[in-house]
Amino acid sequence: MPTVIDPVLLHDKAFWDRVEVPPKEEKYLLLYYVMERSTDTVAKAVEYAKAHDLTIVELSDRPLPYGKITDPEVRHIPRYDVSAEEWLGYIAHADAVFTNSFHGCCFSLIFETLFFVGKRNGNKVPNFLAEFGLTDQQFSPDDDVHGFRSTVDFKQAKARVDVRRKSSEDFLLTALREAEKSAGASQMVDNSRHEARRRRLTYPAHFHSGAVVNSDSKDTVKIDKSHPADLKVKNLKSGALEYSGARMVYRNDGSSKIGPVLFRSATHRFTGWTLRFRIDKRWFWLLDDGTIAPGDTKGTDLDDRKQVFKDGAQIPHLPVNSVASAVFVARWEKLDSDDSKPSMSSKLSRFTDRLKPR
Repeated sequence: MPTVIDPVLLHDKAFWDRVEVPPKEEKYLLLYYVMERSTDTVAKAVEYAKAHDLTIVELSDRPLPYGKITDPEVRHIPRYDVSAEEWLGYIAHADAVFTNSFHGCCFSLIFETLFFVGKRNGNKVPNFLAEFGLTDQQFSPDDDVHGFRSTVDFKQAKARVDVRRKSSEDFLLTALREAEKSAGASQMVDNSRHEARRRRLTYPAHFHSGAVVNSDSKDTVKIDKSHPADLKVKNLKSGALEYSGARMVYRNDGSSKIGPVLFRSATHRFTGWTLRFRIDKRWFWLLDDGTIAPGDTKGTDLDDRKQVFKDGAQIPHLPVNSVASAVFVARWEKLDSDDSKPSMSSKLSRFTDRLKPR
């Protein structure tokens, strides 16, 4: 398979000129290095700056507050807070660039900035220099900076870039056209086996007493005395109750039914269940439009949108690949103390809830 040119080289200098932001510094050498084997790059930059009376602007891929230059005889500005646009500007307007970075080389070529390359692990930088006829820009630790060339033949290097850019563009456009044809000709993927596996999922269910509106000591929820012998009941830190049982395991095929409810309250009437379920360590709520939404274990911001099931209702199929567990959370409405009917305030609240936009 043919290789394509690095994406930054698919654009020419005119494009990047519109992106770069000129720095405030003038008459400077840009030192941009990655950490691996950067000692010779830093050392030669210091020697070259002294020889040509240049300030060093030091950038790196690591946030070193004071940089790596300690020589007091060279003017030195460490910068580690520059944007991508400023970084481009520093390369475009430098008197010279010392780098061991692949993209430092790429943009020095694009902006036609004199640059010199130090050692680095791997072959990416040497291959780049060889491909575009720039191997003379890489120095050795024992080279004398006074012998460094003051010009680079960018014309011949860019001619090679143009050839590689054209071949890369042709390859990419052809690949995109073939992908479009393939997508247009392909038929719908048969997901029946995948969906069948989803419907065979089973998950344990827990039943949560939910929140009782008032904090009055009479407003409590208890477990029905006739509950199954194997029922496991927990008193949660929130004051709520939760129960589960070995037989409370549901199948994700839409056939299982909720309940029956075992919670009892003398002050509130049970009105239904909402459903939250866990996938790995994340919780989700089933909403009234059939979709699911991530949320914390309470999900109070989703209260008006949660799907509410009557006791004994069928549990819908959940369109997910796994369910670690499900929790059915009870909902309640306040009863009048005299006739055990819903209070007017409760009815009004439910009515206004139905008027809220969904």
